[in-house]
Amino acid sequence: MDNFLVGERRSLEFHTVVLDLLRDHPNLIERARQALAKTRAGHPNPDGVLDRWRTLLDGTPEAMAPALLADDPAGGLLRANSPFNGLFSIEERNAVWQRVGLRQFARLFLDAADDLALSAAELARIVGIAAEELEDWRRNPAADPGRLDAGAAETARLGAAQPRRPVASARRPPRLAARRQQHPRRPPDRPAAGR
Repeated sequence: MDNFLVGERRSLEFHTVVLDLLRDHPNLIERARQALAKTRAGHPNPDGVLDRWRTLLDGTPEAMAPALLADDPAGGLLRANSPFNGLFSIEERNAVWQRVGLRQFARLFLDAADDLALSAAELARIVGIAAEELEDWRRNPAADPGRLDAGAAETARLGAAQPRRPVASARRPPRLAARRQQHPRRPPDRPAAGR
């Protein structure tokens, strides 16, 4: 798959989960407004996208969804310039991505069950989850998939504004870096020279 399409799909999934979170944590909209104000102060307004964001943030998540989740260039431009992209702390961002992963799992799981033509009762017996909860997954794929969401407590913390922590340096410790230079890894499909 094209890397551009993968990035677009990830962004779409991210913003789908963010829209769901906005319903439970309305203070995220205020945090997004503050982030947008900082962005507007320091950057040009490409194609008026920041003005569109200001208008969207004045509405409800339901009103925001069609424009933000649009599968067209305008939707992609909104997602690429989203104030939500840099809004979350590391812990919050990890909780959002965990929720994205769980949402994807639930969708793939239900697609596989459909391919096997399992009834809701059969599926519930196999996995040990109530049939009503499995139907909730179908009706609301953006919601957390019940018992599978080990990060629900982490996700719930999104309601509180948290100071951002600096990202840890990606540098390797000097000893490890020197060892890598002495013994570089070679791809497994390539034999060593001279062998």
